[in-house]
Amino acid sequence: MAKKPKSPKPADPILSKRKVGPAPTVISANLKTMKRSNKELAAQREARMRTAAERSQPKEKRERLAVRGEATRNAQAGKSSSDTPMKDSGAKEKSALAVFMGKCFKSLARPTVKLQHPQAIKMTEALGLNQRHLRIMRDQFDDIDVDGSGNIDAVELFEAMGEVRSKITEELFAMMDMDGNARLDFDEYVAVALSYCMYTKDDILKFCFDLFDLDSGGTIDEKEFTEMCVAVSAGDPLFSGNFRMALENFDTNDDGLIDFDEFRNLNDRYPMILHPAFRMQDKLQKYTLGEEEWVKVMENINYWQKIKEYTDKEGEAPPSSRWERFREKYLRRCFGHAPVDLEYIASQSKMEQAKRAAAEEARLKAGG
Repeated sequence: MAKKPKSPKPADPILSKRKVGPAPTVISANLKTMKRSNKELAAQREARMRTAAERSQPKEKRERLAVRGEATRNAQAGKSSSDTPMKDSGAKEKSALAVFMGKCFKSLARPTVKLQHPQAIKMTEALGLNQRHLRIMRDQFDDIDVDGSGNIDAVELFEAMGEVRSKITEELFAMMDMDGNARLDFDEYVAVALSYCMYTKDDILKFCFDLFDLDSGGTIDEKEFTEMCVAVSAGDPLFSGNFRMALENFDTNDDGLIDFDEFRNLNDRYPMILHPAFRMQDKLQKYTLGEEEWVKVMENINYWQKIKEYTDKEGEAPPSSRWERFREKYLRRCFGHAPVDLEYIASQSKMEQAKRAAAEEARLKAGG
């Protein structure tokens, strides 16, 4: 007897409504696509932000940054495509030694920085600077020289230093521009920047005093005092516009004028008035040799200053050990103290120049 075929089971209404999703392989592919698209969007967003930032910079600076960026990318590409690093410690030490020796030979092989202007040559010799210092200054100068012209103008100099143009900055640039062509070559930059970096507090005050003493009369009258306050306040009045009352407060001898001693007292009471001039010295030190190198230069000058003071007092050089004599005689280049010209350094002081001018004027009057 033939068996009856089984009738199919009725479909489950709940299962029939459930939608069948894609296969697991399709899901993983979709997730990979989403991750890749998110990375691409992030890269595009970063590229747009970088482009907007570059467009806000000057054209010449954008070109220099583009060249530097290309060099960096090439270096990174070469590094990533290289083989895996060797595990042998001896090979690592040899590679590090090779890199170190390469840097040393590269430094020795750099061209000599030659100065032409007599004042620049004399100033570097007076401070005991060598080729290493000049190369540092040359690199700093080239960084400021955005357009690569071999000269820097006031815009490049003060933009690099982050300084707003003012009467103080204009006067400083005019002092550095010895030939008056509104541009600084490397020799001018070295000669005057080093001099200003060596200024004492009184030298900077004398620089500012002469700047606002428009008639060179040795005093600042009410008109000159008003112009000074307006120039350094940058639209933010220091004395609420009542300059006459402020002048009377600083005019201790009641002659209606401010002499240099009263000007010094003004700075002691309101140091922020002339702070831009002192800030410029700090930034010039940073953009010439750097803070660390300037500390070493000043320590070397102080060393020779102490020797001079002892010699002037005792009539002979201070006692020294055998090692100190050997070091100064044979190892001065590496471990000793570079010789300096203390008299020339002092001659660049504003206060010393004023004293000499006053002495010369008194001598002429006495002779007449």
